[in-house]
Amino acid sequence: MLQLRVYGEAHAMAAVAESLDGRSGVRHVTMSGTGSASGALVVADVRADAADAVLDIVDHAGVPAADVLLVPSTRSASRPILPPSSGRTCSARPGYRRARPADISR
Repeated sequence: MLQLRVYGEAHAMAAVAESLDGRSGVRHVTMSGTGSASGALVVADVRADAADAVLDIVDHAGVPAADVLLVPSTRSASRPILPPSSGRTCSARPGYRRARPADISR
């Protein structure tokens, strides 16, 4: 199981949450404010086999990769998959990379 975290404008995040809610392989979709007047956060549990479809939904909504985080939901799992910023890629999702331990704030 993976955890999806998506940040953006509230109206765009509402559309993302609506698209994810009820989709096969996606559970516990929640949306909350970020403290800014127009920002919001969508969080969802995503099965690994649904990850590509979920990321396609987020991409279609126009959310920048830097505002998307997809991580294993257990500490014993492998390192998280983060948007590209170091140029290193991850075979699980082209354009995304595996995080180094220093990338993950504790």
